[in-house]
Amino acid sequence: MKVTFVLPEGSPPGNYDVMIGHTPDGPKPSAWAHGLSKANGVEQQVTVELDLSDVAAGDYYLWTVLNNEEPTIYYPLHVSPVIDPSDTHCGF
Repeated sequence: MKVTFVLPEGSPPGNYDVMIGHTPDGPKPSAWAHGLSKANGVEQQVTVELDLSDVAAGDYYLWTVLNNEEPTIYYPLHVSPVIDPSDTHCGF
């Protein structure tokens, strides 16, 4: 699934890993992707292709990691079951 994330204000440009995992104390990712952030006006955005085949509906944490640094910033994420597979916004 192609997903674009808007990074927090002040995020530097660079190479980002995006990971989805079950615990906030360090990712053991269920899904992982890599992308280069791009400026879109005043926002930094990173677009990645996430394989969500191993991500069941439920609560997770989302990490964005710049340039292979230690993951320190995470966000709560709820994944909903897909109701209509043709709806590209369904599931998040």
